[in-house]
Amino acid sequence: MDRLTWSTLAGRPFFRLDLSGFQRPADALPHLVHAKIPAEHQQPKRVLTLADVTNSPFDNAVKDALRDVLDHNRPYVLAAALLGVTGLKKVMYTALMRITGRNSRPFENEAEAVAWLEAQAMAADHTT
Repeated sequence: MDRLTWSTLAGRPFFRLDLSGFQRPADALPHLVHAKIPAEHQQPKRVLTLADVTNSPFDNAVKDALRDVLDHNRPYVLAAALLGVTGLKKVMYTALMRITGRNSRPFENEAEAVAWLEAQAMAADHTT
């Protein structure tokens, strides 16, 4: 299974990043290198994202790479949902979201995350 996938959700580009189940933090780094939104999807506040970090460790290198991705993607992301944010990851997540000012939320399961993303898209479509 590819860890970075694009599809459509609620009529918008939907980017899914699967960083779950890694044994070592460094295993995530090659995937984060490719997690920046490509030119064809670089429209302001258009992309919906879902990232799964369930059962994966992190370190400063992963945190720095993730921050670089978040900074790059910020103008293009309408809303971001996260799965598997627990323990120390929750502390890191909270800090990164404050720094980046993103519209994002952690969720317990994918169904809730997808429903929230759809609601964010519908709300944005009604305000434009």
